[in-house]
Amino acid sequence: MSNRIFPNWDQISSFKDPISDELESFIKHLDKVLIDDIQLYVRPHLNEDKPDLVILNPNKGIMFYN
Repeated sequence: MSNRIFPNWDQISSFKDPISDELESFIKHLDKVLIDDIQLYVRPHLNEDKPDLVILNPNKGIMFYN
């Protein structure tokens, strides 16, 4: 399993409100095709916001998916 997905899949699978199958497939696809520097954050807490997915490249930028 990938070490760039946060939290890890065991923690994601124990979410009270599970992620959709589509989101899970999308994350797994991104994990396979994106360069190694990219980090994927599933439902991170950002102040009052909780996006479904944050894609971070520390050298290039950040993208949020709701």
